[in-house]
Amino acid sequence: MPDLCQDFGRERLGLTERLLDRMLEDFLRVRTAWEVLIDISFLAPKMKEKYFQVLADRYARIFSSVN
Repeated sequence: MPDLCQDFGRERLGLTERLLDRMLEDFLRVRTAWEVLIDISFLAPKMKEKYFQVLADRYARIFSSVN
């Protein structure tokens, strides 16, 4: 489990390991949906790229220390 999730979710919020695992699985499962929503939005192409980058950065931050 990522350190960020471990530190914040488990120790600060008191969430169980099972709940955190399910939440991480949900985040992974819906990533494609987020990308589709960004892609079909009315944003200018430059802004879409920025949103794609924010999404990638956030996922990297959450999942960087998996395994």
